Amino acid sequence: MTGHGGEECRYESNPSLGAWVSLQRRTRKEDKVGQMRAERLDALGFEWEGKSAREARDRMTAQGSTPTASSIPKAPTANPPSPSPPPPPPAASPRARGRKAP
Repeated sequence: MTGHGGEECRYESNPSLGAWVSLQRRTRKEDKVGQMRAERLDALGFEWEGKSAREARDRMTAQGSTPTASSIPKAPTANPPSPSPPPPPPAASPRARGRKAP
């Protein structure tokens, strides 16, 4: 598997797996991964950072630099944001209700 930054994770023998891994990493970075999913993936040993991100962080640390917030994936939140409620249905016009408009 390869990939870093905004690039898709590529896994030549199973491209679907590479795309799935990229999706999991991106949703965590955007704080959209649920706590239960994050815990299950952690229990499986899922690597939230790709190889390139780990190497870049290790290089920065070795040089005495502090990795920036954008270079470190965000941890899942205890209470992920709830989805927005759907918009209300449009009001029916008088003609749609079977009446003539005045």
